[in-house]
Amino acid sequence: MICSPVVPYLLKERTAKELLNMSMRLGKLCQISGFSLLVAMLFAGFSVYSYSPDDPAWNQYVSYGQDRVQNLGGVVGAALADIGLQGLGSSVVLLLGMGLLASWSLMRQRLQRTVEVVCRGLMLVAAISNGTYII
Repeated sequence: MICSPVVPYLLKERTAKELLNMSMRLGKLCQISGFSLLVAMLFAGFSVYSYSPDDPAWNQYVSYGQDRVQNLGGVVGAALADIGLQGLGSSVVLLLGMGLLASWSLMRQRLQRTVEVVCRGLMLVAAISNGTYII
């Protein structure tokens, strides 16, 4: 078998110290990913907040010498805000709120709660975006 050295390692009984060490690693990984998600959501939030239609984006031509970006996120933030607002409209704020709640849950090492928050938030965004086309 190709995996023969791996299988005994996965199947062996773990001591309490090994289990504690694994849970501590998972906790640190949750904290790091939660903090990274928080930074990304804050960047996206500031970019959407400071959106200006005059900023250069992928669907707008800006002539030479007029490439001054007013967005707090710079060129990347201007493009991110433009795509987010044109694609999702004002419901992008719900996604940002959902991301902030998920990052808070991850930093508090509540992985199951994070999955629940993300699933409920995505269902809410889907319901709102479907409801806008009914009228």
